[in-house]
Amino acid sequence: MRKRALGCVLVGGAALLVGGIGGCESNMTVRRGAPSILAAFEPPNPEMAARMATDEFDANARYQGIQLLSTANFAGEPLYVDLFRKSTQDADPGVRAVAARALGTNGQASDALTLSPMLKDKDATVRLEAARGLQRLHNPEVVPALMDALNLAKEEDERVRREAALALAQYREPRVVDALITALDDESVVVNFGVRDGLRMLTGQDLGLARRDWQAWYRSTQTPFAAGTGYTFPVFNREKRIWEYVPFVPQPANETPALPAGLSPIDTAGAAQSAPAAQPAQTVK
Repeated sequence: MRKRALGCVLVGGAALLVGGIGGCESNMTVRRGAPSILAAFEPPNPEMAARMATDEFDANARYQGIQLLSTANFAGEPLYVDLFRKSTQDADPGVRAVAARALGTNGQASDALTLSPMLKDKDATVRLEAARGLQRLHNPEVVPALMDALNLAKEEDERVRREAALALAQYREPRVVDALITALDDESVVVNFGVRDGLRMLTGQDLGLARRDWQAWYRSTQTPFAAGTGYTFPVFNREKRIWEYVPFVPQPANETPALPAGLSPIDTAGAAQSAPAAQPAQTVK
């Protein structure tokens, strides 16, 4: 115990604080061969991360390398974005998943066409990351794939269906409203709330979780998108944990809401407001 507490002193400079939270537990990883205590916790440099990301013999190294590169301030450069694209075809599902996340964060609108086929991946985590990535890339060509991912009959994982609902909320199209209203009958409450949030962004209405109420409103309006709030993709954000106030401890990777790549502020402000409502094809249950 005393040795463990001493390690906390060396790393954070605050033995009482860090020792009081369970023995200096954090997400930090000590680098082997580091020349000093502080250097031990520095991430690999870009060259080392790139070598890890392309290690054909070690999927874990590829995963870590892509993860490191994807959060760097140079991750949007063509060389690295191309690496993320290629890695979406990796044999390892963990690598495919982290590559989908990296491409969604750093790619262009055209990269949505790389992510959309991943909504059919056999691994649920890959499908989940593809759906989340498509929240950050705007391309109307992927709407049918997202609608399939929202469909309970075609996608078994409720997390994927929920993220697909949120991704669809950036497309002000009658077919999208139809699909979201239908999805209010989903057996998962998680999906229901995601669908409701998507409909609120699209329409500016808050009619709860009842499909009947949404259908009645949709039939009664000629401008379903007139009060829409505009779309920004969901982001990661949390308060600091107590040990993250200690010097040199990595901070939470909080993000700022923004428009998806390829979505113009003019579009999200109401270019489609005049589109008339289509009559839902489904009967009210």
